[in-house]
Amino acid sequence: MKPALFFVALLAGALFIEQPALAQSGKYSGVISDGHGHFKGRDANPDGTIAAMDRNNIDKVVIWVKQQGGWKDKDTLAFHAKYPDRVVSGVAFQQKGWSEQRLEFLREVRQKAASGKFKWLGEVSVRGKIGGKLHSPPDSPRLRQVLGIAAESGLPVTFHHNPYRRHAKSFERTGEYETFIEATLAYGTDATIVWAHWCGLSNPEEARMLLKRFANLHCDLAWLYKSQDSFPNSLIDDENRFRTALGGLRPKTARLVATENFHRLIGVK
Repeated sequence: MKPALFFVALLAGALFIEQPALAQSGKYSGVISDGHGHFKGRDANPDGTIAAMDRNNIDKVVIWVKQQGGWKDKDTLAFHAKYPDRVVSGVAFQQKGWSEQRLEFLREVRQKAASGKFKWLGEVSVRGKIGGKLHSPPDSPRLRQVLGIAAESGLPVTFHHNPYRRHAKSFERTGEYETFIEATLAYGTDATIVWAHWCGLSNPEEARMLLKRFANLHCDLAWLYKSQDSFPNSLIDDENRFRTALGGLRPKTARLVATENFHRLIGVK
């Protein structure tokens, strides 16, 4: 059976903008915490996920289930109950309630966020993939409602917004990038926000400017590397890539990005 769908997300916060002086030599060998995990499809295997984490020195993972395979938030809670020190329960947004903009969905999210059973909201899809389907306008009042729930509950919220459109054989960024920043990020300064996938595929200087402007923002460094032959090995492949990249940072910064920012967001020292 396949493990869950993982992106091995590291979290870059404000401290990550420092220059990596006196970097390590070789790969980072410490603990990694995964801030971006999903269950998708009927073959997703919770026990296999833990085994993969053990092999790769990953201590904790946030799980948001996807609708494919019939996964529900109650399944995440059951996974957490079985592995309470390893699994962080997330209120899942990649469900029809969000994509179809059902009125009752956010009411249910608010109730779950207030229940004390969950530690994270996400992954709130604005525009999917790279130039994918638009699930919510980047200036939607519903996004501001989500930010309100996050601020009230104290739970971090992860957004997925890759504002691109196909251009010839590649992609070009659209005005949705600035719209999301000014209408949503700038509105939600009381909430702890994680913008997935390098802050919407921002380049390094753009990410630096965003992190300086918004003290409550983190860039999730997750991405999916899909091999030509099969998908399940992506966790290991990503983990090795990240360890190589982290090895280029000074040890203090590497620990912040690899695990300490994550632990701070879930309230664990």
